[in-house]
Amino acid sequence: MYQRRDAFMLLGLLICITLLTEAIVEGNVVFNVQHKFGGLRRATLGDLKAHDMLRHGRSLASVDMPVGGDAKFTAAGLYYTQMAIGTPTKDFHLQIDTGSNLMWVNSAGCEECPKKSQLGFDHAFFDEKASSTSKPVTCDQQFCAIAHNGPYTNCTPNAACEYVTTYADGSQIGGYFVKDSIRFDQLSADFKTKSLVANISFGCSSKKGKSAETSTDSVDGIIGFGQDNSSVISQLSMSTKISKVFSHCFDGKNGGGIFAIGDVSDPAVKNMSALVPNTPHYTITMMTINVGGKEFELNKGFFGIGSGIDTVIDSGATLAFFPEAIYKELIEKIMDAHDDVKTYTYEQQFTCFPYKGDVSKDFPLVTFNFEDSLTIKVYASEYLIQIKNGDWCLGWQMNNMKPNNEGDTILLGDLALANKLVTYNLEKQAIGVTEHDCTKGIKIKDVETGAGYELKGANISPPSSSASKQHGLNLVVTLSFIISAMLYHFTV
Repeated sequence: MYQRRDAFMLLGLLICITLLTEAIVEGNVVFNVQHKFGGLRRATLGDLKAHDMLRHGRSLASVDMPVGGDAKFTAAGLYYTQMAIGTPTKDFHLQIDTGSNLMWVNSAGCEECPKKSQLGFDHAFFDEKASSTSKPVTCDQQFCAIAHNGPYTNCTPNAACEYVTTYADGSQIGGYFVKDSIRFDQLSADFKTKSLVANISFGCSSKKGKSAETSTDSVDGIIGFGQDNSSVISQLSMSTKISKVFSHCFDGKNGGGIFAIGDVSDPAVKNMSALVPNTPHYTITMMTINVGGKEFELNKGFFGIGSGIDTVIDSGATLAFFPEAIYKELIEKIMDAHDDVKTYTYEQQFTCFPYKGDVSKDFPLVTFNFEDSLTIKVYASEYLIQIKNGDWCLGWQMNNMKPNNEGDTILLGDLALANKLVTYNLEKQAIGVTEHDCTKGIKIKDVETGAGYELKGANISPPSSSASKQHGLNLVVTLSFIISAMLYHFTV
């Protein structure tokens, strides 16, 4: 098995060298982030939980033809960006997902695809015949083998490389791969960017099977930032000037933020924790939890033997989920100093309580300690969410997922990751986190000069009108955090 895996890793390197046929000059790509509700606390608790449960469910779904290793896409709404694809260019609103690999857009022949987005715009559909730079990806090409983790079954000469993904709720999406030019934005000086053009292989989804109305119906497709060689970050990194590193910094109060591909020079990320090998998600090992100075260790394995718990860092989730025993101890330690406070269950799932004091001062700091000295601090003002009647609810949740031992895993979402720079370094196979005021921006390193260019989403100047019309893309692409307002039920 390992020989086959290593062989395909080598094969991946060979194919990715051919994926970018146009020169990439600088070493970064930048996005401006905006939260759909203007911040985590603008949505209802029920919406947040439904979003995370559906995301968990689909990450555990079966796959007919594995795409990029895990082949999942996130059904609940996440971040979206407007991108220009093809020649002449056409704009598409693509959901950004750090938990999947595949990039896909709805094709012109898509069956059962909605025509109108829930966000108020008409959906765009990709027609490869209308783009002079579009080329089909056939089943005998190396990218097809990379995307399917092995040779394509029953391949015939010049046949399309197709994919079908089945999700846990029974819905399906399928289509075929093409390769075309995509325009990104690169930071070239303080608050200024220039266009980057790269040829990327991506999916054209022509079929949608059984499906409830989800927030993916709000966008024209998905752009995955997973670890597999078929993902966009991997394809871009095959240029000698693009690092296989990306970061995000979310403003938990106002909902804004930044998403950047490339090395961030300021703020500096001092400690990084190694990724757990052979896992489909961005997973690191949590060793202890400190609640207001009281620390408890985390054990795994039979009879509690072995230290540390696998922890998924998921910018697409909203809350934070823990195995039952850890969840109960965490809640107990948080509430230790408030014996007089009476808790109750809200919406059949959230631990809530009335409180008239200052929660930011009266409730403890929670610090998650990981391998390699990485820490993530979450303040009471971040993990406590106020509901309409003025009471407070804990954003911590019990992880009830059972398949594939997911119930033994911790998942940290936006609640724990906001107001921090989170860096995913796939070259070093590590994740770093540092506290940062995301409204103050970050600095992106220019790989040629070593200079740090400053990036603040609100301050970046727009492109010239001619460039904007030519590329159909603003200098810094706007991302929005979409949380599904639909309530879905997923049984595991």
